[in-house]
Amino acid sequence: MRHPLIFGLLLASLSASAQFFTGIGAEFRSPSAERLVSTRGALTQIGYQLGDWSAVGQFRVPSSTPHWTKPNWFAGARLEWAAYALPTDSLPMGPLREADWHLVVSGQWSRLDGHRFRSEHLGYFDTDHWTREIYQFQYGRNEFLLGLGIQGRFGSWSALAEVQYGPGAQLDTWVSTSRLMNDGSQVVVDDYYYYERYGVARLSLTLRKHLGF
Repeated sequence: MRHPLIFGLLLASLSASAQFFTGIGAEFRSPSAERLVSTRGALTQIGYQLGDWSAVGQFRVPSSTPHWTKPNWFAGARLEWAAYALPTDSLPMGPLREADWHLVVSGQWSRLDGHRFRSEHLGYFDTDHWTREIYQFQYGRNEFLLGLGIQGRFGSWSALAEVQYGPGAQLDTWVSTSRLMNDGSQVVVDDYYYYERYGVARLSLTLRKHLGF
């Protein structure tokens, strides 16, 4: 009789600390590769918190047409651990002292858009040929980031500010340069691939609503 009672109390304590939540947020991403540009975007989240651990699914809110210089993720998943409760006695304002503050360690996986970007250019005519250039760019599908953040919770609302860093998806580039001759033949000048690894620094701020069921 004692073991079922202990098991029931354990389940009750876990269910009391378990909650679903939804969230919206904004992020800023900066790749380390010079030919890639920084991006800003909005995201939505749905997650489940159990004690100090949270599992989160998140989705990007599209803001513009993707370009090859902007690694474009569309969905992902996160695992968070509220590793340390921060003291609040020294905070200057009463509402800040009443909130529950934690240092959060996070790991994140994102699924990137892996379709191929293609750019083709027909250049000038020189005596007996045109110059033709073809560029193709394609990202790998997976990105992994690790980070630290500060989360404050007041009632059923919480906010998480964090910084993350990790390896971005591999960028594959194919370059082909050729001459199109008057007789219909083609002379290849350059034809090569190269593969680039880059890092990603990510800053984000997320506002969450914890649901009471």
